[in-house]
Amino acid sequence: MSGDTPTVAPIDFAGLGLSEPSPLVGAILGAIRAAPTMNRIGVDGSREAAANRATVPEREEMWRVAQHRIGPDDAEFDVRVYRASNEPGQPIVVYFHAGGWILGDLEHSDHLCRRMADQTGAVVVNVDYRLAPEAPFPAAFDDCVAAVRWARTHADDIGGDRTRIALAGESSGGGLAAAVAASAGDDAGLQFLLLLEPALDINMSTPSWQSLGGLLPPAREQMEWMWHQYAPDEATHTDPRLTPASADSVPTAHPATLILAAEYDPLRDEAMRYAEMLARSGVTVDARLEQGLPHAFCNMGGILPEGLQAFDRAVAEMNRHLRAGPASRS
Repeated sequence: MSGDTPTVAPIDFAGLGLSEPSPLVGAILGAIRAAPTMNRIGVDGSREAAANRATVPEREEMWRVAQHRIGPDDAEFDVRVYRASNEPGQPIVVYFHAGGWILGDLEHSDHLCRRMADQTGAVVVNVDYRLAPEAPFPAAFDDCVAAVRWARTHADDIGGDRTRIALAGESSGGGLAAAVAASAGDDAGLQFLLLLEPALDINMSTPSWQSLGGLLPPAREQMEWMWHQYAPDEATHTDPRLTPASADSVPTAHPATLILAAEYDPLRDEAMRYAEMLARSGVTVDARLEQGLPHAFCNMGGILPEGLQAFDRAVAEMNRHLRAGPASRS
C-alpha cells in the first residue's frame, strides 16, 4: 500500500556538516529511505526482504570450506570455517555478521569471509549466532563467546594459531565483537579487534543520532525496534555485554582495535566515542571516518565498490597486526 512508503524529503547535506554524496551513494540512500523500515514490515517481512536482495560481489574460491555444529544441545548453532590454503598455523579471524540481531546467516556474510581469507591467508570462522526475537539477549553474545572458545580449542584442527586470534564484525556484529573482546581474559589469544560501523549504544543519544537519525539509514525508529527485539528486558540495557558503550573502561587484556565509521551514518559518533574510551583505557586504537559512505557499506560491495575498498584496507591493517605478533597497549 502507498501508505507504507514514507515520503522522502531532500537532505541538506551541507547544512548537516556532511559532504555531498556521489550520485551512486545518493541513489542508494534515497532507495533505502523510500523503502519501508524493518519495524513497519516486522521480523518475517524483514527477513524475506533481506533474502531477496542481491548485492553480493563474486566470491573467492577457497581451498576448503567446512561447516561445524557447535554449542550445547539446547542452544546449538553453526560456524563455517574458510581456508584459502592448507598452510598450518595461520592467524584466526572470528567474524560476526550484521543484521540488527534479527537478520543474517552464514550466507549473508559468506562473501566477506571468503574475501578476508583470500586476502590474508588467515583461517576465518563465520558465526551463525542465534537471532532475536526467538533467542533474545544474551543468546547472541553467548554464542559469539562460545565460537571464540571453539576456534581456540580447535585451532590445530582448522589450521590456525590459537595465540593469534582477531575478532571482526559489522554493525550489530561489531557490537557483539566489541562486547566479546571486552569480556575476554588474558588467555583468550585475542590480538586484534576490527569494528565496522558498530552498534554499541542502545541509548542512541549521540549528536549524530540527534542530527541524522530521522534522515539517514538506519532510521531511529527501526534501530530502536531492533534493539528491543534483541533486548526486551529494560533491566539489561546497561549491561556492557549488550551495550559496550555503557562501560567506563575495558580490561588490560583488550586487543589493539581498528574502528571504521561511515560519514552518512547515525551510528558514527558512538563508534568514535568508543574509540576514545578504549584510548583512555590504554588500548592501541585507530578510528577512521570513511568519508562519502553510508551505514552497512561493507555489505554493499555488489553495487558500491568504494565500500569493499574500505573493507579491504581495514582487513589489510588487521592482517599486518596479526602477522607482526602480539598486540600492544599504548
